[in-house]
Amino acid sequence: MLCPVCNGLQPLFAQCENCHEPLSDLGRIADWTGPYAPYEPWEASEQQYEQTAETTHCKHIAFCLNCERTVDVGITEWM
Repeated sequence: MLCPVCNGLQPLFAQCENCHEPLSDLGRIADWTGPYAPYEPWEASEQQYEQTAETTHCKHIAFCLNCERTVDVGITEWM
C-alpha cells in the first residue's frame, strides 16, 4: 500500500467542513507524536493508519487557514 500524499504523487484534496476552503497538509499524524518522530524509522501503527474492510487510510493532519483549525484526514492508499 502506498500513500499518494506522503510520496508526493498528488496533493491533499480536502475541504474544511466549516467554510469549505481547501485544507493545507501538515503531514502524517505520526510525524507529530514526538520530537524525533520525523527522523525515526517509519513503522505502521494504529496511530498512523486507519483500516476498514476495503481500504487502508494514512492519517494526516490538515489545517484550515481561514478557520484556523486542524483536522485529521484519512488518505486512501493506492495498491
